[in-house]
Amino acid sequence: MADTPFLRGKVVWLYTIPQFILLFSLFWFFSLFTEDRMDMIYGVLVYWFIIYFLRNLIARQHRQGVALLKKSNFEQAILHFQQSVFLF
Repeated sequence: MADTPFLRGKVVWLYTIPQFILLFSLFWFFSLFTEDRMDMIYGVLVYWFIIYFLRNLIARQHRQGVALLKKSNFEQAILHFQQSVFLF
């Protein structure tokens, strides 16, 4: 088992509501331009792409810094955190 326990928290609605708004906005946007009733599929695909891009491509340096921090490699972790801050 891992040294750090896994804790399941409550749903934070402050962060969940904007995601629902984005998803339903995409449904609405694609329903304006599609005639073949594929608006929900297009909306889900674009939503998935946005989430994948934000989690994997933008936060990559931060995740690498956290992994190095857990390995007590502080010098390299600082470099990754600085690159992460540069993106934001």
